[in-house]
Amino acid sequence: PLAACLQLRCKSMDASTLRIAGAQLRAACLDAAIPLIVNDDPRLAAELAADGVHLGEHDGGIAAARALLGPDTLIGASCYD
Repeated sequence: PLAACLQLRCKSMDASTLRIAGAQLRAACLDAAIPLIVNDDPRLAAELAADGVHLGEHDGGIAAARALLGPDTLIGASCYD
C-alpha cells in the first residue's frame, strides 16, 4: 500500500464538512486496504466505522472510547509529561 494508515486530523473544519470528508476518506481507505484513524473524536470514529481513534488531552478517556468503539478498534492517546 501507499501508506501504512491515514489519520483524519483537521481541527479547523466544521463538524458537517468533517463528516463528509471522513466518509469519503473512509471509502477510499477501504478501497486501498489502508486503516483510517480519526483524531480527537471517538463518536465520529464510530460513525465512520474507522479502524481507530487518537485521543488528545481533552478528548475523553480511553475507557469511554473503548466502550463506544469495541474491543477491536485501535486507540491511541497522547502522553503528557
